[in-house]
Amino acid sequence: MSSDSVHKISTTKQKIVKRLIRILLALLFILIFLLALIGKGSTRFTNSSSPTDLFPQDEITRTRNDIPSHCTPTLDSFLASQLHAKQHQKQQSSFVSSTTTTTQKIILACHRKWCQSYGLCEPCSGIGDRTRHLLASVTEAMRRKLSIELDYPQVSNGVELRFNNALEYRDKWGSVAEFFHFRSYDVSTKEIHLDRWGGDNGDGKGVAVGGGHGDVVQEDQFVHFIPLHGERLLHVTYDPCLYHVLFRPTPQLGKEITYYSNLFRLDTENVLGIHFRTGDSTAFGVANSDVRAAGSSLEQGYNRMLQCAAKLATKLNIIPMIDSSSSRSSIEKLHFYLATDNQHVKDMAMKEEKYVIHLTSDKPSAYLRADGDRSAFLELYLLSKTKGLIINQIPKNYVGPATRGLSTFAQLAMNIGFMSDEDTLPCSLD
Repeated sequence: MSSDSVHKISTTKQKIVKRLIRILLALLFILIFLLALIGKGSTRFTNSSSPTDLFPQDEITRTRNDIPSHCTPTLDSFLASQLHAKQHQKQQSSFVSSTTTTTQKIILACHRKWCQSYGLCEPCSGIGDRTRHLLASVTEAMRRKLSIELDYPQVSNGVELRFNNALEYRDKWGSVAEFFHFRSYDVSTKEIHLDRWGGDNGDGKGVAVGGGHGDVVQEDQFVHFIPLHGERLLHVTYDPCLYHVLFRPTPQLGKEITYYSNLFRLDTENVLGIHFRTGDSTAFGVANSDVRAAGSSLEQGYNRMLQCAAKLATKLNIIPMIDSSSSRSSIEKLHFYLATDNQHVKDMAMKEEKYVIHLTSDKPSAYLRADGDRSAFLELYLLSKTKGLIINQIPKNYVGPATRGLSTFAQLAMNIGFMSDEDTLPCSLD
């Protein structure tokens, strides 16, 4: 074969390859365009939709049945504020009014869904910190009668958002954002600008951007779950009922909660919870200064926590119960449920003879992993079901990143379990 023939064949192949590349690129752009149309077509407010469609009666009924009965007023207040906000959001989408309502949405965001693959990954701190700040932001938005949405994909970790059709954020890029793992917003600076939040500021007048009154604010505000910067930060206060109104365990996690609740006899209201947090550095080898108990002090700390538990048991009139795990079934012991971030502590608890220590089968997993929250959510719900709670205090010489005082995770368990100060005992390990 001549060199000219070889050259012609090579040139022909190159042309074919280039055409195929152009065709594939064209198909890709068409696919992206169609996905974008699908995403935009799935927005909440269409001409035929109404806010009441977003809060179906059957889901409201289910929520009423799920949450503690004394939380019903919180549910009613939340639904009223969101129905009001979303109704005006729909009505004012085509015109601007001079009323005190606003089309503005507050989107609370901390995206961890793709942290184990590729794309957007937001650091969110632990469940305790992120949840208390989230609930504080929701409380402020409710006070101002603003519409809220959450970008909180935690279903894989065992928790789902109630009324997700109304409250779960859908990016304006729709399915394209999901396919390519990105968001159109950026909250990485962790800033909050309350002066840009509209709505009712408490005096019955609408608040406009810049502090005026009577104007409609239309610029949506994207806020990180844990805002650290801003002219004015939120007071971290909230009604614990709001957690139950917003979130529920997935069916799978719900089964685990029921299983362990029965196994640990939590329904007897005669089991105390122990939350022994040793710190990221000690438990998982994370390169930070979060050391709350380490080395030889782990065993000392464990024994000290049991002493505190026995003290609280006396105060709350917790009585010993049969140790069903013992070959001598007539033996009665105090029952404690232990939640810890440290496998070594769990290993010590498995050898405990003086008390019955209940443990889940999960191995502690760092919350820094996107899938590390599932066992933590299980522990959160179980701790909230105990009669009282023992929590190790942060050491006096602590220099790590945690909030001073008590673990915010344990405080969240106390709050959603509606425990009083009398039901809890901070335990010093110093």
